[in-house]
Amino acid sequence: MDTRSIERSARRSIQFFLTLSAGLCAAIEDWCRYDTIGPDGTTRRERNEDFGRPELSPEIDVPEDGAHLWAIYHEVSSSINRIHDGRCSPISPVDFTAWVNLTGTIVSADEYGILQDMDRAYIKGLNIEIAAYEAAAQQGH
Repeated sequence: MDTRSIERSARRSIQFFLTLSAGLCAAIEDWCRYDTIGPDGTTRRERNEDFGRPELSPEIDVPEDGAHLWAIYHEVSSSINRIHDGRCSPISPVDFTAWVNLTGTIVSADEYGILQDMDRAYIKGLNIEIAAYEAAAQQGH
């Protein structure tokens, strides 16, 4: 294999992971907005359906190539307390490492990078939702 072939292959690999990360982060943002449970015990998706407006809640589009990362992310995330002082905190590398060691799941460096990107998107999205709930509570809604 010549140098140009290796470079093209590397560029395709990088592009694949960047595209996959972007798709998973978009799915996490939508999931945060529409499928996390609020203080009233319901999701935005459920409230939109209750008001007869299900079209306001998009379907969550998880890229097929990232389904395993979606599952890993939610399994790790749901196993730890993420909310501290009214804000969502990141999943620590120690928590990811412990999960990998306990399950025997192999996570490549590129996949771990995507999981971190997903976590940043989750934190951003959830903190927006928390702030919206806090603002509504202050207004008496």
